[in-house]
Amino acid sequence: MVLKKKTITRVLFLATGLSLMLYIFSCIDDVYTSNLLSEIRNECKMIDADTSLHITEKDTFGLSTEGGVLFLYHDETNIKKVVFEIYGEMGQKVNKYYFKQDKLIYFFERVLHYNEPIYLQQNFSVESEQMNQLFFFNDQLVQWIGEHDTKRESKIKPYEIVNYSKILLELQFDDIE
Repeated sequence: MVLKKKTITRVLFLATGLSLMLYIFSCIDDVYTSNLLSEIRNECKMIDADTSLHITEKDTFGLSTEGGVLFLYHDETNIKKVVFEIYGEMGQKVNKYYFKQDKLIYFFERVLHYNEPIYLQQNFSVESEQMNQLFFFNDQLVQWIGEHDTKRESKIKPYEIVNYSKILLELQFDDIE
């Protein structure tokens, strides 16, 4: 079957137009995501700089071999930030949750692995460090920067982080003092 020159030209024109539209929409999405990440970073900086926030601390000994600490940063009515430090004999983990209007906007995780159990205290040193940053908007993951590996299943599940953040927001300040 022989295609007419006019038909081939139309198909090429439509394909080129569609490719151009997809490229434009991709650029718009990149700009939107970049602006959203910038807003989230600025909000986190403002929370960190807010000296009027109350800090409530709770020892969480028993959750790991070496215990841990939970810090709530809050005003009179809302939790703005939660820092959860967990200590183990072979490492430690720090999770930070940032909130805006009772929604998780940013999650940071830092995991340190030791070369030997800390109770040996001979040549104790940090063997490896992993960091993850997850940015959220309306409970949806916007950007993941860090140690996730597409070849194997990651230990971090964004939907679990969102669900856990909702549990943290339900804490009453009196419950943890």
